[in-house]
Amino acid sequence: EDHNGDKPTIEAIIRRSHLTTLLNAADALFVDDEYESAAQAYADAIAACAADAPHLVARARRSRAAVHARLGLHQLSADDAAAAAEMQPHDALAHKRLGLAAFALADYPRARAAFCAALEHSANDDDALVLRRWARKCDAEMAGPIRVPRSSADTSTQPPTAAASLTKAPAASAATASAAQPPRLDKVR
Repeated sequence: EDHNGDKPTIEAIIRRSHLTTLLNAADALFVDDEYESAAQAYADAIAACAADAPHLVARARRSRAAVHARLGLHQLSADDAAAAAEMQPHDALAHKRLGLAAFALADYPRARAAFCAALEHSANDDDALVLRRWARKCDAEMAGPIRVPRSSADTSTQPPTAAASLTKAPAASAATASAAQPPRLDKVR
């Protein structure tokens, strides 16, 4: 029986078999790093199965989202992943790909929502760990850089040069000097 509960016709069975063949060919192109050809093959499969098999369309769009991401076409990746997630709301991989595309586009609230949706539908503990990590990355990006307020004594717009700091009296303690320096963000995980 098909998704409506009706018995499929022979023509529908043949058409779905053909669509599955198209998707498998597109998958093979993707695995072989033939991204442009894979994107076209997924587009052909989407066009061919739009009315007959929405679950295959969702699979094709989810896969094409990964191809677009590899090509650096993050908006197209987000569009495909969002469409796949809308068609198959319980598809954790579609939500994850939407999150990755949104993160690449610096749309951190949308990325976080997608990662949380993927986490909700994920059945794998390893995937859940990765999805939580991506959600935390979104939180960190939304929090923004750590800002250290400038002291009222330093009213210049240029930071002091090394030579200027050597000519100042050593009145400040080492603790005060280290507190004025912003933390190194390249060490933060």
